Amino acid sequence: LLVESFLALAVVFGTLAIPFAVDARWTGAAWALEGAALVWVGARQGRWPAQAFGLLIQLFAGVAFFKATGEPAADVPVFNSIYLSALMVSVAGFFSALHLFRHRIMRDDAIPVLALVWGLVWWFGAGANEISEHVPAIDAASVGLLFIALSCVVMGVLRRSLAWGQLRYPPLGLLPVMALTGLMLAVGGWVFGFPRHPFEHWLWGAWAVAFAALYWLLRRFEDEWPNRIVRQTHLGAFWLAVFLVTWEAAWFIERMVPEVATWSYIVWGLLPTMIVLVLPTLTRYVAWPLGRFESDYSGSGLAPLVAFIGAWALHASLDRKSTRLNSSHTDISRMPSSA
Repeated sequence: LLVESFLALAVVFGTLAIPFAVDARWTGAAWALEGAALVWVGARQGRWPAQAFGLLIQLFAGVAFFKATGEPAADVPVFNSIYLSALMVSVAGFFSALHLFRHRIMRDDAIPVLALVWGLVWWFGAGANEISEHVPAIDAASVGLLFIALSCVVMGVLRRSLAWGQLRYPPLGLLPVMALTGLMLAVGGWVFGFPRHPFEHWLWGAWAVAFAALYWLLRRFEDEWPNRIVRQTHLGAFWLAVFLVTWEAAWFIERMVPEVATWSYIVWGLLPTMIVLVLPTLTRYVAWPLGRFESDYSGSGLAPLVAFIGAWALHASLDRKSTRLNSSHTDISRMPSSA
């Protein structure tokens, strides 16, 4: 009892001494690591007060970190006080969530989930801040998409290696992030004229990694995620891929034939039509995911494409402006007969 009493006093006075030695950011980082250590000690000793105190210290760590907002930091990417201290707070949250999950001393099952959410918020928040501060604007979407996709892959690996059941759910956010990225690119291109197409600069590589990570996660968690969510994620990924490929093809045709903008407009109806015609045949040759989820890809997956093709055909037939011939400065009568 005497040893434990002195240990408790040492923790308290050590906690109070930290702010006198370092700035607010490193104070937050040190408190977070100390809180994670207390959660681990509480798990080992089977005492929930130690765990509760460790979580409380981590909450104070976040408050101390934000008190340093506006203070100068190093210009070196990653190796600066802002990112490293935020990373420590995040790792401490993950560590605490893992041990709270393994040692159910506290009766409330929501506490491990809240600790995991706390770690995720700091992880992705620190990454987003680092990208906004040190990555050029033209590459921000690419780096952000890569960061989130690779983070989800790491969580997929750790879920199996650490037998951490709760870690199967955060990667479900990858598809919504990808869809939001595509929407932001489309709105940015429409309103501001930048970027002009979804694969501009390094975006093609980011999309490739993101889709590869998404389908890897779908295959890895096919038996762990609810069946309805797995099927909906497959359909969402399929629709997003069709949209991005069609957009890129329309931009490419517009660049190749800038004199007549009609051809790029035709691609928006032609490419989805080709996919509708070819996809049912591909399900017999591609076992996964097309063959595995044939009823989804060839059934409900094609319904929105068919509806879009119908709306596109109706618009192209009734609206003269859709051909964009009147708005073009090209005189068709002067074009070569081969055109």
